[in-house]
Amino acid sequence: MKNFGNRIKALRRKMNLTQEELAERLNVSFQTISKWETNASLPDVTMFPLLANFFNVTTDELLGIDLAKKQAKIDEIIEEYNHLSNLGKEKERFDFICQAYRAYPNDYRILEKYTWALYYDPYFWEEYWKKEENGELPENYEKVPHKEELLVICKRILNECLDEQIRYQSISLLSGIYGNIGNEEKALEYIKLLPFELQGEEKEQLYERGSENWWECVRGNIYDISENFYVKIRNCGLHAEINKDAIRILNKAIDFIKLIYDEGDYGFSHYHLAELYLWLAGRYCCEKDYESCAKNLELGLSHAKAYDELPKTTIHSSYLVKNVKFETAKVYSGFECNEVKRELNYIQKDEWFDNVRNEQWFKDIIEKYKPFAKDTKERQGKDRGRWCVLGSILPIKYSAKNIIRKKNIKKEVDSRHRRGFCPRLAKTSFRRLRAKERTTFAFAKANTNMLRRLYPSHAKRTPLRMSLAWLNGMCEN
Repeated sequence: MKNFGNRIKALRRKMNLTQEELAERLNVSFQTISKWETNASLPDVTMFPLLANFFNVTTDELLGIDLAKKQAKIDEIIEEYNHLSNLGKEKERFDFICQAYRAYPNDYRILEKYTWALYYDPYFWEEYWKKEENGELPENYEKVPHKEELLVICKRILNECLDEQIRYQSISLLSGIYGNIGNEEKALEYIKLLPFELQGEEKEQLYERGSENWWECVRGNIYDISENFYVKIRNCGLHAEINKDAIRILNKAIDFIKLIYDEGDYGFSHYHLAELYLWLAGRYCCEKDYESCAKNLELGLSHAKAYDELPKTTIHSSYLVKNVKFETAKVYSGFECNEVKRELNYIQKDEWFDNVRNEQWFKDIIEKYKPFAKDTKERQGKDRGRWCVLGSILPIKYSAKNIIRKKNIKKEVDSRHRRGFCPRLAKTSFRRLRAKERTTFAFAKANTNMLRRLYPSHAKRTPLRMSLAWLNGMCEN
């Protein structure tokens, strides 16, 4: 008993309580707590069960006996609970976990099982379905058994428990409770506390099946899950030890993508298909199946080209992902060139194709797609009211003084030209300008010769000459 005070102090600090807060909860003075912790006195014998329950320990542990016995007992309880669940003995399981909760009211593993048992109370739902079958169910009948107790316990777990998995279970329960009582806003508030990858599944459970919101959640979840599942199939193929196994698995990855996007609206999956077909081409080449190699090489580059030509926004039409939106602007990329050029670089360097580099069919396929290889991946999209010279996006509201100053134009053009963009001029932008903004272009027209002097080499290029000629024509109009 000489270390009793140290154990009380350690348990108190573990719960982040001060002596005053602990005294208030136990309905004693803080001086009493201080005496316990300094071993100046001991609690009354009737206080030991209360202290044990409060600190989530047994009286033996409170007195210094090893915690292993308690953990072993709880492990036995969890194992028996799972056994009863496996046998389908719902009422026995419910009674068993209720008894376990009374014995260990502060163990979070027991609390997790207990809360789910309350939510699916077999006695409540047996009565509920019987009343519904007999037409005796009132309109305002409570659909959440033990609601108040569940709310208290789940919020307590969120406030006190450090085990993330148990916390997630409580959040899931809270979102389900509020969803069942019609408080959708509160349910979504709790769902947002979950990791992003778990939110979709919870939202799916929130809405009525077949409703518009439910379809949106389900299809969004299929879109996200299929992406992750594809990556796992692909990786199995890439790391297969036998080449023929790799070919078989990579073909399965292609079939999986086609299963999801059965209408050919591949969107971002054009990128995946381009890689898959090219990996297959290399492996067929290794097997000396040059006909299959040529076929997959062509397919891979065609999907790379299709990816580069995607609009800024793709709305999927395939049934499983219908109305899911893909936006190219949200794709992270680790290279500046477009997809065709990246894949051509890969083909030129990869040793898989060394045996066929001098074959005419191989050269023909490469030459066919070379014109589509670009140093940038910039796509044509909706006009945003800006015009571009030498890849420099200049706001249309530049003042006239800034436009005609050599140093400002040179600075802006220099900064964009170093990035390697192609020179172009957005023709549609001018049509959307207000009348007062045409003045800006008038000043730009007056200085086209200055641009030529600044960048004589660019003035020889067709895109710039065309841009300047169009600019002159628009300003004359």
